[in-house]
Amino acid sequence: MFQPKEVLHHLPPLQVRDWYVESFKELRGFSAVRDASDEGKFTEMLRSIYRRHANVVPVRRWGGER
Repeated sequence: MFQPKEVLHHLPPLQVRDWYVESFKELRGFSAVRDASDEGKFTEMLRSIYRRHANVVPVRRWGGER
């Protein structure tokens, strides 16, 4: 069983993993781009994924410091 200190140590890697899993599911679940509207939606999804992953390095570093 994890003690509180160990939970804090493992939280950032788990959070980062969850971000990658969520992004993968979003990409795989997106239907084929057929028109300009779909292209806009796909582009917005990519921007959202990009923003989500912008914090990967700081979160991983934070986890390494714990």
